[in-house]
Amino acid sequence: MMRDRRLLLSSMTLCVAAALSFAGREKQHAAAAPVGPSDQRLLVTWVFRPDGFLACRSPASALRHLTSDFQGRVRIVAYGVGVDAHRAHAMLRRERLDVELVTGSADGYRRVYAANAATGIHIVRDGRVVQSFEAGPSNLYPSVGALRSAVQHLLAADKNRGTTAPR
Repeated sequence: MMRDRRLLLSSMTLCVAAALSFAGREKQHAAAAPVGPSDQRLLVTWVFRPDGFLACRSPASALRHLTSDFQGRVRIVAYGVGVDAHRAHAMLRRERLDVELVTGSADGYRRVYAANAATGIHIVRDGRVVQSFEAGPSNLYPSVGALRSAVQHLLAADKNRGTTAPR
């Protein structure tokens, strides 16, 4: 009986310690650097809402490909509109997506990018949305090829303008 109590107590202590360390990481991640035009890299934002947690489709695979294909040249941010930061971070972990997370309002997104925060993928250059792939009510996201092609085209245009991002 005493051994069972000790085992239960040590298990509970481990769980509490893990939860506390996890909570600290959540707060750090939710407080990521603000998303704004100060970063000179091409920015890809994935805008999602609470109903995105239940959707069968997600752009995670396409965004993972962008991360590996354009290392350092593209900044990828998941922007949760009206979502709980802890739930959003858990979703990103479940999707194996290692990107910045910012949670905020649709108005906040509109103020920063002068564009509606429609659910989907948006490519931002110089602080403005230059291309959007809206997911619509069916949560249909662009293919890896379509997204890669759009990013390559914009990076090539930046190179021709002489405003390449640092590598």
